[in-house]
Amino acid sequence: MDKIFVENLVLIGKHGVTDRERAAQQEFHIDISAEADTRAAAGTDQISDTANYKNFAESARQIIEGPSCKLIETLAHKIAELILEDPKVKAVSVTIRKPKALSAGIPGITIVRSRQYMTDVYLALGSNLGNRARNLRTALAKLSPGVFVEAVSPVYETKPKYFENQPRFLNVACKGHTELGAREVFKLAKNIERDLGREEKERFGPRIIDIDILFYGMKHIEEPGLTVPHPSLHERAFVLVPLSDIAPAYTHPLLGITIKDLLAKLGDTSAVVQKARISI
Repeated sequence: MDKIFVENLVLIGKHGVTDRERAAQQEFHIDISAEADTRAAAGTDQISDTANYKNFAESARQIIEGPSCKLIETLAHKIAELILEDPKVKAVSVTIRKPKALSAGIPGITIVRSRQYMTDVYLALGSNLGNRARNLRTALAKLSPGVFVEAVSPVYETKPKYFENQPRFLNVACKGHTELGAREVFKLAKNIERDLGREEKERFGPRIIDIDILFYGMKHIEEPGLTVPHPSLHERAFVLVPLSDIAPAYTHPLLGITIKDLLAKLGDTSAVVQKARISI
């Protein structure tokens, strides 16, 4: 595989473990090397047919000049995530050095992220307590760096299905990539729910946030507390409507039916699922 690289980027940001480090601007030296097939670009001589190294530099600038992080490990992972948004990039290596972190020597890290080891994962998120839109927005943000979110559906306001005497929900579906196993994604989702203040009370009752794994690649998983594909998704309009927005042609690995066709089987869903005038 060909390599496209940018070396010796010097960017300024406010990152570090201590409050002092996060208050003062510091230099970060960055090298990026990406694997991509450049044969198409060689034939057409068009930049659109290759991975653009200017985008690599812009990804690094966006992360380094963005919100503070404590660890360069986090910075490197976020840069790699942005670069892997380009489907022409098959793998990427990111090196970050922090030259003024120590009185002697230059600390740093090199990470490698590859599509080869990533699994597509589809999640459903819902909230019907507190600031529902903010809850969804916060939960989606907290999925990173464990799950790189590629696509998020529009927001829908939905009527509660199983226990109707409660507030209406806001629901979204998202597609992501992850190097985590299914059980690790499940643990990540539960940790986010706890972080946002969810309390486990009555089943199907009101909740600040709910995160369900719908699909993990094409795998069928039955473990204590974890069943994938989600066993009830085919009957839930509040799941299928937003999911159909981002993955209408995705085929359920057990039922052999596309999401679009599963939704059609439910008939008219307009009485229970309506697009909200909210963006997240």
